[in-house]
Amino acid sequence: LKIGDLARLQADAKTSAFAGTSKIKQAPRIQEVNPVNSTAIEVTFSEPVTGLTTSAFSINGATIDKISAVQSDVVSTVTLYLRTALTEGKEYIIYPKSIIKDGAGYNSVQMKNDSEYTYYKEFYGVDMANEAPQIVEVTPINRHMINVTFSEPVSNGATATYTIRKKSGSGSSTTISTAEKVASDDKTQVSLYLNANNAGLSDGSTYELSSSSVTDYQGKTLDSDYRKVEFAGISANAPELEIIASSINTENKIITLSFSKEINVSTPSISWFTLTGAGYYPSSNDKITLSENKKIITIELKYQLQGKDKLTIKVSDTGKTGMIDYNRLKISTEELTISTN
Repeated sequence: LKIGDLARLQADAKTSAFAGTSKIKQAPRIQEVNPVNSTAIEVTFSEPVTGLTTSAFSINGATIDKISAVQSDVVSTVTLYLRTALTEGKEYIIYPKSIIKDGAGYNSVQMKNDSEYTYYKEFYGVDMANEAPQIVEVTPINRHMINVTFSEPVSNGATATYTIRKKSGSGSSTTISTAEKVASDDKTQVSLYLNANNAGLSDGSTYELSSSSVTDYQGKTLDSDYRKVEFAGISANAPELEIIASSINTENKIITLSFSKEINVSTPSISWFTLTGAGYYPSSNDKITLSENKKIITIELKYQLQGKDKLTIKVSDTGKTGMIDYNRLKISTEELTISTN
């Protein structure tokens, strides 16, 4: 295994040998199916999977109306919401479909029985009403990032309104605004990012987070008794946005840049970078793409670079303003060098 240019690794630590194996990767499986209430069931897989939609399952005697995931999410657990209520004590069977694949998108979920496993799962209906969601935990990650955890998947975690108010210490009653809100793939958590160019949380101070607009997938808003949670501030600062690794393919045409955090843009620009050396010749056909997780940029060049040479990549002024993270921090990397093959 050879790792590309990673500044934090010593040269002799970038290559490592490992033994192969004849073991075949097992297809993902449904491990458990449990009713949450009479109109929702929770499905747990043996590993993280993707491709989850309302049509990725079938249930005898029930119709799936909503799902707590989108097709591109990678999750181990998903909640299915039914159009009509289950009948208490009645046996139901859920069948997965081949559109469900492992997190890498290669292997479909197991679709046949073997001596140790039945690919479909039985479960029994319950007579239980849907309960309102709750805020169960608020965890500051650093002075400018807070994770909010809910008792169940919520449908609008990334668009709901949250109020963060300082309750003790200097500047009590100050309200802190969020710069960005990002929901986890399983929709049970939302990360609130504060503008790191402003003052954030303070170590030793107490804060209160509240919301009344968060809604579950069945239309219930937060339980009135669990809409507010107090938490303590911490002193750690938000980490910098920087390029932490780079590599180039064997044909010396595709450059990969890995970032320490998500870049808060939808469409990247080739003008973010200035390339020199290794015989680089710019072309209007040079392409740049940003990965779905927003942490990897790929630059595909029209013309092949010279081998056994050095390519210098500088972050342009446009790149310094265009590449910002969820905390509104600009990229700190200014320049890097890649060795061609």
